[in-house]
Amino acid sequence: MSNNFNVTTTALAIALGVIALSIVASQTGFAVTKEPAQIEFCSDGDLGLDAIHTASVCDDANGLHRDACGSGNTIIEGTCAGTSICAFEAISCPIGEVCANGKCNAV
Repeated sequence: MSNNFNVTTTALAIALGVIALSIVASQTGFAVTKEPAQIEFCSDGDLGLDAIHTASVCDDANGLHRDACGSGNTIIEGTCAGTSICAFEAISCPIGEVCANGKCNAV
């Protein structure tokens, strides 16, 4: 009987110690906590690769990325492309159009 009493008493003391330690740690700021997960998102104002319609912004966790004109009459178009970050692709304007303000415009 005294052997069972010692095991039960020891287990109870350990359990109380763990509970007390967790309360003290959480109250004093010494508890180990996980960083909150970064919310991943991506949105594209013109809904994909679109060189003709309004220039737009691709928005992701890294900030805002505006569609822009590249070299050789191309548009650098930002799109989500199924990911949580903006991807960029160069698109040539159709014949007879030029890039201005991030979109193709008739001459």
